[in-house]
Amino acid sequence: MQKWTLAGSTAVLALTMGQAAFAITPEEVWQKWADQAEKTGQTVTVGSQATEGDALVVTGAVFTSTQEGAEATITMPKVVLTDLGDETVEVTLPEPVTIEISGDEAVVVEFAAPAMTSVASGTVEETSFALNMPEGKITVVSVAGETAADTGNDITFTVTNATGSYVVAGDTTTSDINAEKMAMNVKVAEPGGSGMFNMTANMAGLAGKGTMTMAADGTSMEDLPAALAAGMAMDFGYTIGATDFAFDFADGADTGSGKGVIGSGDFAIKMDATQMAYSAGYKGVDLSMSASTIPVPEVKLGLAELAFGVVIPVAPAEAPQDASMLVKLVDLTISDDIWGMIDPAANLPRDPITAILDLKGTLTVMASLLDEEAMASGAPPALPNSVDLTQLQLKLLGAELNGSGSTTVDMMQMGPSGMPAMEGKFSFNATGVNALLDKVAAMGLIPEDQLMAARMMMGMFAQPGEGEDTLVSEVEFKDGGLFVNGMQLQ
Repeated sequence: MQKWTLAGSTAVLALTMGQAAFAITPEEVWQKWADQAEKTGQTVTVGSQATEGDALVVTGAVFTSTQEGAEATITMPKVVLTDLGDETVEVTLPEPVTIEISGDEAVVVEFAAPAMTSVASGTVEETSFALNMPEGKITVVSVAGETAADTGNDITFTVTNATGSYVVAGDTTTSDINAEKMAMNVKVAEPGGSGMFNMTANMAGLAGKGTMTMAADGTSMEDLPAALAAGMAMDFGYTIGATDFAFDFADGADTGSGKGVIGSGDFAIKMDATQMAYSAGYKGVDLSMSASTIPVPEVKLGLAELAFGVVIPVAPAEAPQDASMLVKLVDLTISDDIWGMIDPAANLPRDPITAILDLKGTLTVMASLLDEEAMASGAPPALPNSVDLTQLQLKLLGAELNGSGSTTVDMMQMGPSGMPAMEGKFSFNATGVNALLDKVAAMGLIPEDQLMAARMMMGMFAQPGEGEDTLVSEVEFKDGGLFVNGMQLQ
């Protein structure tokens, strides 16, 4: 929870810096900034405010939020809001900002970006502004009361050449942010011991777009279900370019190191009163690692694509709502050193491994999935109406399975077997399965009697298809029963 809160506090800081440039005069800018912070559930206190020439100088500003017993505090020693004389206001942070997360292992982080500026233009009702940050650095100052100077630890994140634009209209903020690169440096020593861990990473071409709408009635984000019901919504997407990283560790006699690259990545989250959606993915991944505890010189893994996505309706409704899930692992390659441990005689094909599951469907939501009491009641909050297997693919050890199909589901009607009434069909196609079984049996991994049982089981659910070592199967739900290749099983 503390890690989540830290990330959230940092995100709020970045967001509110854009929202700070929300008005024409410095005083209006600051007031709007404080109002927006309070809508997110934060409390705002100020040490002093004073006008110095064309600028409003705010000192000792503290933003505090509490969630599930953990408190996050953002302290800004000095904020300068300058009227540039052309109906724009420039906001700067000449001194580092401190972010503190309380709890059993309190964390203190410092954010410094002395050259960062945010310049607003437009009207009070709809303000556009430009953000320019040549460099911003986040440094972990202390963990559980032990400072970096005391422990020798060093954890920093540096963002270079970040630029962005925002449009703030009413309760909605639209953002478009880009950064040339981000660098991470981690050096951690074991408290009271000899263990150590070092890591460096470089990420290029960061880009993010998003829209955030606060609840129109002022409902705080601390009560998320209520805020969503009152109109709160978010839709954010981020992409990264080429990324490389390296690490090494030591703990007594145990040592190791590794490195890797990622070609590109993406992340998206969407939330409103009707649904929640999340997706993440990476392409062009290559990893290598060696360690004194690994019985091979080096472990290497490669991956063409890794992706996950889910869409879940959360609000009760009489009509069915769309839902989906995607899990994708494409062309996973494993180094021969690892294969040699599993199959030293190279009896099994070492082709890249692929696993894809793409499901879509509809659900009838009967109780809010954000209502903790409803979720704890034991009653199902949602029932399926339809299932669409858009793609099933599994490629492994020279064999391949593919499948697709769809069915409707009526949970209010149960068949004689106790299954819900279903109407639909799924088709499956497999190749290379018999050859794989023969190889596994030749290796002595499956006894002859179990091999025979496996073949008999396949014969019940599959039949020969076109082409060598091809099996096909058609699973159909109709008339309250289950049919496989035309034969009724239930």
